[in-house]
Amino acid sequence: LASASQKASDQKQSLKKRCGLLSFLCPLCECTEEDEEHLFIGCSISRKLLKDLCIWWKVDKDNSEVAGTSMCKKAFIGVVYGFFWIIWNLRNRKIFVAPSQNSATFLAGQLQTYSFFWFKNRVLKGVLVNSWIEWCNSPHVLFLACTLYLLASC
Repeated sequence: LASASQKASDQKQSLKKRCGLLSFLCPLCECTEEDEEHLFIGCSISRKLLKDLCIWWKVDKDNSEVAGTSMCKKAFIGVVYGFFWIIWNLRNRKIFVAPSQNSATFLAGQLQTYSFFWFKNRVLKGVLVNSWIEWCNSPHVLFLACTLYLLASC
């Protein structure tokens, strides 16, 4: 992702030199010059989505720890990858397709939806994620239950 972001940044620099038309401002917040750190961490849209993600997964904001088993922590990392994908996709849509007014709340719902279907269809089918309501309320509990299920079946 970082190399793709760097490549896009290099291409943007090249286009700006040739055409003089493109802005270097972050396409999400349009406040600061875009770079990888700003786009994924510094941008107000990204920060709001990260905050929502941490509240959803009950991540301790003081030490950034995900409670639960190693499976739960791996699942959280999978959701973070989804966060990167959503931010990158939104960035590209705003630059190349059409500026859209996606709120951080909409993006948080999109992250929950995409990650739900990814886990439901790809990770331990039928064992892990079957309930949308449970997924939205406490996804880490689902992974704890899955770990207990796997231990009991050994």
